[in-house]
Amino acid sequence: TKAELSYNNGRTWVKIDSSITDTLGWKIPPKITSDSAKFRISQDFTKNEPFVFKIGSGIYSVDYNYNATKALTLSIGEIYEWDLKKLDNSKISYNLQSRNFSQTPISIKYISNDRFAVIYSVGNFDSLAVFEVNNPNPIHKESFYNFKPREIYRIPEKNEFIILSANTNYFKVYDNQSLSVKQEVLYNEPITGIGIAKDTNIMVVRGLDSKVFVVSKNDFQTKDSIEFYRTPIIDKLS
Repeated sequence: TKAELSYNNGRTWVKIDSSITDTLGWKIPPKITSDSAKFRISQDFTKNEPFVFKIGSGIYSVDYNYNATKALTLSIGEIYEWDLKKLDNSKISYNLQSRNFSQTPISIKYISNDRFAVIYSVGNFDSLAVFEVNNPNPIHKESFYNFKPREIYRIPEKNEFIILSANTNYFKVYDNQSLSVKQEVLYNEPITGIGIAKDTNIMVVRGLDSKVFVVSKNDFQTKDSIEFYRTPIIDKLS
């Protein structure tokens, strides 16, 4: 989408602003006197064939960085980061440095602009690995024994990320930089999902008994709750 202004009845045009998203805002240009000014907004509907990334099969998890210029894929024994701007299938390979090849991938997520986290299982144990972008080896590894991590959620404005376990009544809050656990948030029932709002200070937590908790992202205190009596299982929060 492109916004343009003409001062000579459309003979020449000056671009004011443009956007590749679904919204466009522009600044009012400097005042110029004209009795034949025109303004137009145009959009290019040229259809281009989509580029196909050859990511292989058996992909367990995919995530995108904050400005959607790179993507992560997680499969058995393989972690790749793809360049979405070059469109040439260029990628960086990352190594979990595990001697056991029976790894089961679980989830992968960017936790900041320059770091991402991976959770996976080997045998009866689940593990967390954190990588820095462009460094093929993990900078942090952690194993869990009484905690079954299943999903990663990021809170970018607080430089934190959350790891949610399967069939437990609490989740862990990590610091993006120190990679230490800052807090464990406890509930009276098993927690099955989380939805984090981008533009407000709230998040929602899904309970097993059809209850949704409205929670502050500042201190993770419950502000309200909603019960869905006729919905036995809530599939996803967003």
